[in-house]
Amino acid sequence: MHASPTKNGAPGVRREIVIDFSNDRSSNTETVREVVGDLDLPQSRVSEGPLAELKDIMNADYRTAPALPAPETVRFLVHILSTSVNLRSPDWKKWRCHQDFRVRMPDFDGYEISVHAAPYTRGTGRSLWGFSSDMRRKPGGYFLMFLNTAHEPGAIAATVAHELGHYIHQSTFSDTGLSVSDLSGTFAAHLSDEAELFYDSLVALSAYNSATMQKVRPQRNTSPDAKTWSAEITQACDLIYRDFRIDFSRRRVSLGWRVRYLAATLHSFKLRRVLLETAGV
Repeated sequence: MHASPTKNGAPGVRREIVIDFSNDRSSNTETVREVVGDLDLPQSRVSEGPLAELKDIMNADYRTAPALPAPETVRFLVHILSTSVNLRSPDWKKWRCHQDFRVRMPDFDGYEISVHAAPYTRGTGRSLWGFSSDMRRKPGGYFLMFLNTAHEPGAIAATVAHELGHYIHQSTFSDTGLSVSDLSGTFAAHLSDEAELFYDSLVALSAYNSATMQKVRPQRNTSPDAKTWSAEITQACDLIYRDFRIDFSRRRVSLGWRVRYLAATLHSFKLRRVLLETAGV
């Protein structure tokens, strides 16, 4: 799949995903198989888990997601992103060169956010994207954020936004402190979890420009064919901000994780589109 330079200033890159559908003949999988063929992607094997998640996200109607945030909640998040935090600023990208650093959101609540960034591949490994723990209710307390830097940079940027969503949610809705929250489960499952979709909404709002998304067609009422899905996936990859972009051609990334990253990108894209439709921002 080739991408040309995009209007938001992020240059396109060549991406490649390798999937083998030889053992699955379901109609949904046939559609995904056609999409992969249409994108000129070579075929190999991939486990059912990542493939099933990609299919679930492709099939989901985000307009009817049970946990979709209310328009005023979406506008509240947009306000925070425009006044209190810029995740593409150097302060929020120190994880690229520092294991430990601290940041604040002085225009929000001023508490300290302590970030620890390190690769974690033992135990659950990359299944742990990151986690956070709210310890602000202790004297001199702070909010702890862990980022698993074993992931691709674009995935780490998304994890920062997701965990920051925890911080904002707990500050706004007075969640119980001292709990540990991780980025877990499938993204399709988040569509019925109000808290998780709140966090994911911060990712989507941070990753895609509103003006650019206004040029994207609304989700269709009918099931898209393979050609339409090919265009949808290409848009999702091309329109995302550079900091959140993942190069799917990197051979050092396992096949399964390349498919998971694609599912995460498509999830953010579809969510950002419906947030624009429902909240107008």
